[in-house]
This record gives sequence, C-alpha cells and structure tokens, in this order.
Amino acid sequence: NVLLHEMSHMWFGDLVTPAWWDGLWLKEAFATYMAFLAQAEATRFRDAWHQFYSTSKQLAYVADQQVTTHPIEVPVQDTHYAFANFDRITYQKGASVLTQFSHFVGSQDFRNGVRAYLRQHAGGVTELHDFVTAIEEASGRDLTHWVRDWLEQPGLNTLTTEFECNEGALSSLRVRQTAADSFPVLRQHRLQLGLYRWDDQRQRFETRVVPLMVRGEVTEVEAVAGSSCPTLVYPNQGDWGFVKVELDPVTLRALPDHVGQLGDPLLRSMLWQSLWDMVRDAKLSLAEYGDIALQGIPRESSEKVIRQLAANLVETIHYLWALPSGHASLRDSLGADIEDLAWQLAIQAEPDSDLGLLWLDTYRRVAHSEEAVARLRGMLAGDETGLELDLDQDRRWSSVVKLSAMGADDTDSLITGESARDPSETGRRMAMAAKAAKPLESIKRTWLDRIRNPDSGLSLAQRRAAMSSIFPASQRDLHAVFADDIVQSLTAVGQQHEDAFLSSYGDLIPRLCRPDNAERLGAAIDEQSSMNPLLFKALRIAHQEEVRCLAIAALSASPQ
Repeated sequence: NVLLHEMSHMWFGDLVTPAWWDGLWLKEAFATYMAFLAQAEATRFRDAWHQFYSTSKQLAYVADQQVTTHPIEVPVQDTHYAFANFDRITYQKGASVLTQFSHFVGSQDFRNGVRAYLRQHAGGVTELHDFVTAIEEASGRDLTHWVRDWLEQPGLNTLTTEFECNEGALSSLRVRQTAADSFPVLRQHRLQLGLYRWDDQRQRFETRVVPLMVRGEVTEVEAVAGSSCPTLVYPNQGDWGFVKVELDPVTLRALPDHVGQLGDPLLRSMLWQSLWDMVRDAKLSLAEYGDIALQGIPRESSEKVIRQLAANLVETIHYLWALPSGHASLRDSLGADIEDLAWQLAIQAEPDSDLGLLWLDTYRRVAHSEEAVARLRGMLAGDETGLELDLDQDRRWSSVVKLSAMGADDTDSLITGESARDPSETGRRMAMAAKAAKPLESIKRTWLDRIRNPDSGLSLAQRRAAMSSIFPASQRDLHAVFADDIVQSLTAVGQQHEDAFLSSYGDLIPRLCRPDNAERLGAAIDEQSSMNPLLFKALRIAHQEEVRCLAIAALSASPQ
C-alpha cells in the first residue's frame, strides 16, 4: 500500500504539481485511492477494497462526524495552516470521496478524465478547477454541484430504507437521507441497493442488486416493486458511497440469525459497522448490541471482520466501565460474557496463529476479573493456562501494564522481573507505563507532575509511555479526581510544550460519562482564549464524546 501510494505521486504531485497548499488534499487523496485500486486490480490482494473500508474509510467517518471536521477543499493562508489541516479529512475522506466520485461519473469516464488531465498539465502546476474540468469533459457532466456538496461542505449523510410488503412481494421501497443539524447538506449519491432474501429450502440467500441515485430527503425506488420481500436490505452494496447506513427494523431483527450466512465478507463488515454506528448514535442499546455480537462473532470466518468485531467489543467494555453505578447489573453480566468469549476464542485458536494472538490481545484489553488477574500472571510465569501461545516481549510488557492497572499486589516484582528480561529503552519506557498505571491517587499525582514538568528529564517517548497508561478506561473514578486539574492546565501546558507532546496530552482530557464533566468541558470551551489549537481541538472532541456517552448510558438504562 505504501509503495503504491508513493508511486502515485510520480503523477499526482510530480508530473503535475498543485499550485499551492490548498491542492495538497488532491494529490494525497488520489495516491491513497490509487494504492487500493492498484492492489485490487493488479496484485494478489484482491480484497483491498474491504481493507480500505475497514481502515481508511472508518477513520474518515469518525473524523467527519467530529465537531472539528472541515471541508476537504479549504483556503490555505500559509504552510503552518496547511499542516494544521493535514489530517484524516485530507487523506482518508479525500480518498473516500474520490472513490465515490469514480462511481458517480463512471469508472471509465473517470479514468479518461484523469488521463486527459495528466497529458494536458504534464510538467506544470494546477488548481482544483483543472482537475474537475478534465472529468467534466470526459463524462459530459456539469460537476459544479458535486464540487460544492462534496469538497466545499463538511459532514456525513445517513441513509435508511423504508419498505412495505404485500403477500410476499415488495409493494414500495424508499431511501431516506438525513444530515447532521450542524451541516444540513443533502447530497447526490450513486449507489447499489442490495436486497437479500433467505431461501429456507436451499439454505442460502438470493440477492438482487439495483442501481440507485439518491437525491434529496426521500428517493422512491420503483424498480423493485413486485420483487420478493427481502430478509435484509442494504442501500450501499459494494460500498460505492460515502454514507452512514442506519439499519431498518426488519433488517435489524433478521441480523442475529442471518448475518453469518451472507457470503460476502465486505457486506457482513458493513452490516456489523452499521450496527455499531447505531450504538454510537444511541439508537441501539449496549445490551442489544452485546446479544447480537456474542451470537455472531463465533460464527464469523473473515479475519478482517473478526478484527473489526474484536475492536468493537473493546469499545463496548469501555462504555460499560463508564456507566454509572445504577447500571451495575448490565456492566457485570455483559462484561463477564465479553471477557469469557475473548478467552475462549484465544484458547480455541491454532497455536501461535494470528487469530489466537488477536483474541489474546483483546482478552487483555477487556480483562477486569480476579480470574483474569490469575490468568495473566500464569501466562507471564509460563504456567499452564490452556493457552497455546508464546508471549513475545511486547505482550509480556502489555500484560504487566494491565496487571498494574488492575491493582495486582505483586506489580513491583513483575516490573522488576520484566525489566531484567528487557533492559532496552523500550523496556524502560514500558516500566514507566506500568508504574503510572497503578490505581493509586498518589501515584497519579506523581506521574502527572513529572509528565507536565518540562525539566523532569523525561524524553518525549517516555512521557508518551506514561500518558498512555496513567488513566486507563477502567480507572474513571481516579481520573475524575484530577479532572479539574487537567482541564485547568491546558492553557499553561500548551505554552510550555511542543506540538508532538500536546497531541498526546490531549488524550488525558477526562471523558468520564458524567453530566458534571460535560459541563466542565463545555465551560472550558467557552472560556478558552489562548489555548493551543491542538489542545482546543482535543477539548472539543472530548466534550462531544462525553455527550455521546451520556446518551448511550441513558438508552442502556431505559427498558428495552
């Protein structure tokens, strides 16, 4: 991927160069797009577009839903401003929108337009207008509205389907498009609508794919009238669009029994992601998601989908740990089920397999019980645990850090023993991380002061190691003790340290899933006047995520 990305710059960037920094996004986004296109069509990595969906595109979706999102095409005053906006909107959303653009105008017209653009401007410099004009001439389309909606406006649209059936056949189907209140832009989307009907006799899905152009709030799909009533519906078959999909009630009900029977791993991946997005948008409770995920994960065969689901399990645990005390029953029951599933899948995996290591890493991240403490100790000691996996040094250190965070009483001896095994600079940093992870207020105070003190003698790497572990998700109560201190320190810390440090310090801004903390962060946003832009961005995102967590907690507390 990296090789192909950099090769693309021989054309977009070198043969034809942006006239100014506002054109940076095009050469970077095009290189990202071309790297995946070339992998899919010219190498053995035929599932490259699935990789694109599960990595680059997810980063773009997250960035575009944050309060700090911005248009892809923005005026750039100077190089400092250019690098401040050198982010996931530039790379990942830019590449996602170019992929969508290719489908929008047609892949051959897009290719012809790119060829004409490179021929005409070889050896010269260009602006966005030159690129768009080349695609317009090749496709015969006026793309003014596309540039306005996709490049000059931030934000992400959500699609959902609504349909009715009569005597086993579709009588009507429509696609409804919404936009966030902050960016109320409804766009045109060229997509493929997938209808999937489960055949009980043949024990397989029958699939119908219908071309679709979504415009405005509601798009009626008359072409499907009379088709067999579907078991599942997905309005972005093949991942042509840059959209979020909210699953309709019929699809949602059918998903637990049928998602594993769909033959396309990319489709399964998109359905699972839509399900998780509904949790994040407080439209599906943690309990409901947990029930479906715990049923579906053991049946999944695609490693890419499994990695996606494992990451979402970790996020589920983090939300559970953030729930207030009134949610103890859900936290304890679902948390125990997730921990147990990760352990069972780790011990059932082939010895030293990638999946075995994935589930071991997942188990360590979700571990919280006394039984987990004993298992992690046993793995470090080489005792029989039922796990046929050898811990490398990185995983040994990660286990020590986890045990320290869980309050293991032999933490100091574990750190000493591991430091003797690994006296490298990496080992020294991980020892610091383990010490900072201890669940003691006095320890947190000591390390917080050392991290922030420019004269403490700690390197940037050492400070980052300590910051990565000082307030794990399981220690929200301890984090709350220092919430005022951290928020009040932001302006001063921003003046004392370089941007490389501040990008990590922003992760310490407390996210506690508590109303008083949401008020604290909101007040800090209103009161800031001279805060470093990196820290102010982190503060705004932390406040947004605090509000999100409170909505998730409220839904999880309501009767299902």
